[in-house]
Amino acid sequence: MNCQSCNTKIDYRFLSNCTVCGCAVEPTEGSQPELLPQFQPVEPVRKRLTWTKRLVNLGYLLVSSVAGLLIGSVVIMVGGVLIIKAVGVTMGCGTGSFVGFLMLHGGAFLGTIGGSAFAVKRPLCKTPTH
Repeated sequence: MNCQSCNTKIDYRFLSNCTVCGCAVEPTEGSQPELLPQFQPVEPVRKRLTWTKRLVNLGYLLVSSVAGLLIGSVVIMVGGVLIIKAVGVTMGCGTGSFVGFLMLHGGAFLGTIGGSAFAVKRPLCKTPTH
């Protein structure tokens, strides 16, 4: 917008008087400032879960990790036994116990990780979006 008396450019949003001649700025009909749009969030706001739903999800996490522990240890142990039988390796008592121990614990570890990841990725109670 320009000053009406000296034609100096004035930013009417911040100044009410001309800086050169000191005349009061009277905005015309077409020079009214545009109203800024109200704030709207880009993403929907998610509400937090109640403590009971969090407790249900925690129980689900613990149950699925224990189930993954059992399933993983059985699967790795059976797979290891089948591979050892297929290769035809003969092991002594101490070596066989050690390999069985490692397979059971390795399978339990991997099963626990898998069960926990499954429960975290697909919880029973999800957060509502509003």
